[in-house]
Amino acid sequence: AEYIKDVPAITAAANGHFTTSREVHDATTNAVKDGKSLYSIDAALLKEVKPTLMVTQDVCEVCAVSLDCVSGAIYKAGLDPAPQVITLGAHTLDGILTEMQTVADAIGQGQQGAQ
Repeated sequence: AEYIKDVPAITAAANGHFTTSREVHDATTNAVKDGKSLYSIDAALLKEVKPTLMVTQDVCEVCAVSLDCVSGAIYKAGLDPAPQVITLGAHTLDGILTEMQTVADAIGQGQQGAQ
């Protein structure tokens, strides 16, 4: 979408880029075993952009940035006030629709979210 093309990416795979499924498997296995995140958040850039809202998920720590990673980055960046954090975790269609409305409300688009 045009309105986000200039928004900087503040997240990245903590172990770089993977080229094979074996590399993904090994990195995932090692990170989980060591209690580390598969993702990183650039705390300096986070501090610079000063978000008012961050959206994360708690369905799968392997699939995307976790709430713990987001919380840690907010703390490390020293954001004050801290942004609102919405954690998505729906497992049903009704849950997904509810969470879409929550995000729409948070960005001031509640009426459009309801459509």
